[in-house]
Amino acid sequence: QLTAQRLHSDGAVALDRLARDTDEGCFLGVLHGASTVTIGESVPASSNLVGSWLGRPYPAYCSDAGQAVLWESSEAEVRTVFAGVDYAEVLRHACRAGRRGGRRWR
Repeated sequence: QLTAQRLHSDGAVALDRLARDTDEGCFLGVLHGASTVTIGESVPASSNLVGSWLGRPYPAYCSDAGQAVLWESSEAEVRTVFAGVDYAEVLRHACRAGRRGGRRWR
C-alpha cells in the first residue's frame, strides 16, 4: 500500500516535470497481468490529447510502456506474463521494437 502511494505521489511530480520540460503528454503505467494500466498522467495544455488513459488497460506487449516495464526481464519471465497470449504476436511486436532501436528480450 505504501509503495503504491509513493508511486502515485512521486510519479505525479516526475510526470509533471517531464511534461513541462518536453511539452508532451507523459504517462505512468504498471503491469497488471498481461496488460499495462495507466495510473498517472500529465498532459500539457498545448496537447491535442482527447480523453484520459487513466485506469485503461491495454496489451503490454504492443505498447512502449509495457515493453519498458519488461525491459530487464528474461524471456522466461516474459513468457510467464504472456502465458495466455499468442506468443507469436508478442515476438512480432518485440522484433519491431528491436528494429526501431528498442530493447529485445534476452
